[in-house]
Amino acid sequence: MILLRRQEIQEWDAYTIQNEPIPSLDLMERASAKCVEHLTRIYGKTSYEIVCGTGNNGGDGLAIARMLHELGCDVRVVIVGVAEQGSTDFQHNLARLPDVDIRTIDEHNASSYQCSGKVLIDALFGTGLTREIIGWRAGVVGQMNKHLNIVSIDIPSGLLADEWNPQDGVVVVAQHTLTFQIPKMSMLVAENGKHCGTIHVLDIGLNSGYTPHQPGAYRWTTTRDISSLLPLRGTFSHKGTHGHLLVVAGSEGKMGAAILATEAALQAGVGLATAHVPRGGLSIMQTAVPSAMCEVDDHDVHVSRLPSLEGYQALVAGPGLGTHTDTQNAIDKLLSECDLPMVIDADGLNCIARLKAMDRLRNKSVVLTPHPKEFDRLFGTHKSESHRIETMNNQSVNYGITIVLKGAFTRVATPDGLVHFNSTGNPLLATAGSGDVLAGMIGALLARGMNCEDASRAAVFIHGAAADYLANAGHMPHCTSTRLIDAIPLAFGKIYSHFTQ
Repeated sequence: MILLRRQEIQEWDAYTIQNEPIPSLDLMERASAKCVEHLTRIYGKTSYEIVCGTGNNGGDGLAIARMLHELGCDVRVVIVGVAEQGSTDFQHNLARLPDVDIRTIDEHNASSYQCSGKVLIDALFGTGLTREIIGWRAGVVGQMNKHLNIVSIDIPSGLLADEWNPQDGVVVVAQHTLTFQIPKMSMLVAENGKHCGTIHVLDIGLNSGYTPHQPGAYRWTTTRDISSLLPLRGTFSHKGTHGHLLVVAGSEGKMGAAILATEAALQAGVGLATAHVPRGGLSIMQTAVPSAMCEVDDHDVHVSRLPSLEGYQALVAGPGLGTHTDTQNAIDKLLSECDLPMVIDADGLNCIARLKAMDRLRNKSVVLTPHPKEFDRLFGTHKSESHRIETMNNQSVNYGITIVLKGAFTRVATPDGLVHFNSTGNPLLATAGSGDVLAGMIGALLARGMNCEDASRAAVFIHGAAADYLANAGHMPHCTSTRLIDAIPLAFGKIYSHFTQ
């Protein structure tokens, strides 16, 4: 799915209104009903204060207030600005509002505003905002931010939809953001994360026939995008038809990373997996992952050479590998001799950074999977995540490789100049070893015949979906990577079921 700019989102609304067709007021009603559904799921029937601007975002807020009131919730509405100057849909929803407590705030009484209600709903400004909030309205936002439970409708007020860089002006700090149909660009970088809280993307049924005139470089990966990519197992298939993956990983004290990557690859459906590990790690690996085969290095505590690459369809190098000089030499040889599709992760990336060997990867079937610090070791220091994403996009095209920048909304940059933001995952992934799991999963899909771009997008999506499964099963706020691996087949199953529907 194409990520859209503010103007394009407005065009999508207009396209839906014209082609469904549906009156704008009914589309607002549909969006507001989705919000109420989520609000009551999160907070139940409690007391709500809805702070409304006089545009269409405020119109959403008024419709939400009416629906909450009809459910028996205690509702108070605060209108910020002159109600009589509101948009047409705002005026319609104000007229339909039942007998609830309504207060109007303007420049004369804004300083006396105090929030009430257990939940504060921010419907002050939507995606139409193009400049920072100033003056007495900024003071209102400051008072709102004293509340502990803020839910923003579509976008936190003050956050500009198209701007990745943090705004200088005041911005609502929400615990939840209920955004319509697709996340807004500004929500997808860490610098703005504190304003959005948990982002819920609500499908309000915008017409799927809309396409922007000039699609940008950014995409939003959904189940529909991934389900048709995954290889299926035929009736007469066997382990040999699902690929053989080589995992070069592990060193003294870091064998866990090798274990996680190898086990994750097997759970992601590779037919055969062989781990090349230091001699001292052989018994550890064979005990922990009995389904895997082992190829033993000459050295006891670190990898010092490459095995023969014959018979493998793909390779993962780096988890727990360390950066000993012998290991760097092995990675150096790998870059020269390996023509297999490969995933380079963790210490594999650190070895490349020390060897200054990025040029050796040019136009190879390679996936790099750095976290931000590893990324900066390869490409230089970055002051912001938005700058890092721009560099990732440029370097993926420059080197002709796929780069997976891990984090919230993990991004996959591809040589065709696109950046795919992932829609699955949650803070359960912020745990030791989750990156090793992802590397093994990408390697498995490469060995099963997928190209670097599709394997990366699919593995990232399923990796996040496994974490979402665990969260829904009550494992929040944290779990281990071994639990994550156990959920991989369940995530695959859910996505396969979408494909068959």
